[in-house]
Amino acid sequence: MKNWKRTLLVGSIVGLVFFGWLLRGFFLQNWNFNIFKIRDWAYIWTEFRSGWIIQYASNWIFFWVLVLAIPVFIYIWRVCLHVQWRKTVVVFVRKAFFYLKGGEKKMAKGKVKIKAKASHKKVRPQPMNRLGRPQTKKVGKTMDAHLEVSPSAQAPVDDLGVESASSDVSSALSEARPAFLNDDQTPLDDIALEDIQLPERVRLEENIAEILVKAGYQVVQDVHMGAVDLDYVAVSKERILLCRVDKEKGDWLADEEFFNGEEPLWFSETSHRTSPVYQLLQEAKALTERLSKQGLSQTVQPVLIEKAGVIINAEDMQKTFADLGVLVMRTDLGGPDELPSVTEAIPPASEKTDIDTFEAIHSLL
Repeated sequence: MKNWKRTLLVGSIVGLVFFGWLLRGFFLQNWNFNIFKIRDWAYIWTEFRSGWIIQYASNWIFFWVLVLAIPVFIYIWRVCLHVQWRKTVVVFVRKAFFYLKGGEKKMAKGKVKIKAKASHKKVRPQPMNRLGRPQTKKVGKTMDAHLEVSPSAQAPVDDLGVESASSDVSSALSEARPAFLNDDQTPLDDIALEDIQLPERVRLEENIAEILVKAGYQVVQDVHMGAVDLDYVAVSKERILLCRVDKEKGDWLADEEFFNGEEPLWFSETSHRTSPVYQLLQEAKALTERLSKQGLSQTVQPVLIEKAGVIINAEDMQKTFADLGVLVMRTDLGGPDELPSVTEAIPPASEKTDIDTFEAIHSLL
């Protein structure tokens, strides 16, 4: 029972409504039977001992309602435990205040009036310069310097009095244009979507079992503890590493905070799951208690190894992981790169344990 105070409170309220109002009223209305009076229950007991034979439909209904009352109450209790009552009440109160203060009528009075754009027939266009472009406001001397053309570069006038653009003017305008608009650059609209190459993560090749052995540990692979499957359990004289390789793909937002008595959750774009860090901590706590009962004093260290997924907020969560006493690292395609690799993060063992102690620990897994 994760939150027994909330469970008892919800059960008390449901029981008061179910037995004190609904069931009591139903029996009183149909059979004049009060479930809270000993005299009425004594009458039923007397009838039963004297060989009460149920013949009528109303008596069968009375009997089955009485028998099913407790199972129905327990079912309603369990359903009500899954309802977020505080959140529901807050939403109801906010909506009530919203409608009491005017609600939609008040919002309708404050509608924003959008002024229609004037017709292009009534708006005077910008004057054109002699190069056939709309004139723009001067922004300092820098822009003027880019657009000025020397008198020697001006185009000659032909017999009809029309200026013809010279190569010097064209080159001057080409220099004034941004670099990404020049003709020698490939426009972005001409690039096909399938031709765009996104950077791929570099696979980190590591043999975890070999790394643990080189660090001085005796390794047990594929251990099932409680609700968690451990890939490696590394044992030394002073420390036991509970290593879980996380193979869940996707970008995960880690959260180790309890919400309304529920277990911490990790979220992705499409799903959520119980925090693997929290699960490791629970198994480490259980193993520590078993070791203490056997007189063993090794420190149990949870280790989470990201292999396929990426913890997108790992940089912010590193202090939280450290405070919880969990080592979080990466291997293969796991990430992000801010996490250390298994080779870098596995703590070395100071001394190997003896064979008898190792067998005793192995029997507890």
